[in-house]
Amino acid sequence: PVAAPVAGPPVPVAQQQASGQDTAVPHDIQQVEKYMSQGILPGVEQAIHDTVWNVEHIEREMAATNLLTGIFWVGLAYLGVGGFFKYQQGARGFDLIPHAGFWSEYPRLVNDGVKYSKILLGLAPADDGVLSGGIGHMPARSGSGSFDPL
Repeated sequence: PVAAPVAGPPVPVAQQQASGQDTAVPHDIQQVEKYMSQGILPGVEQAIHDTVWNVEHIEREMAATNLLTGIFWVGLAYLGVGGFFKYQQGARGFDLIPHAGFWSEYPRLVNDGVKYSKILLGLAPADDGVLSGGIGHMPARSGSGSFDPL
């Protein structure tokens, strides 16, 4: 099958409101339907094209909103599909969250990154043991987010 030609820029929600079209969630559902009606690969190509357009024209009305809405939908799909697969494997509760060990360790990893940046910038001494994990230091707790032997 030949990919459908890529259309122009996505239509901002404000223009759709002015023309009487649905907004917000119904708009997003219509967009997904439009993308998938073109077929899987052409639909994904169109979605990527629209996202790139929003990034390149971030100063235009509703471009940032559309971008953040897209990130929200991707996150929701990640949780939904990942949770479904883990449910099929027998997971329940907190274990339904895909990569739960990583997400529970993520705030600590971000904190370590900020501290490391301060060390690189000379705003904190390098030898005060401020980093809480990594090679050469075993964290106090173990889990899928720490450096455990296989």
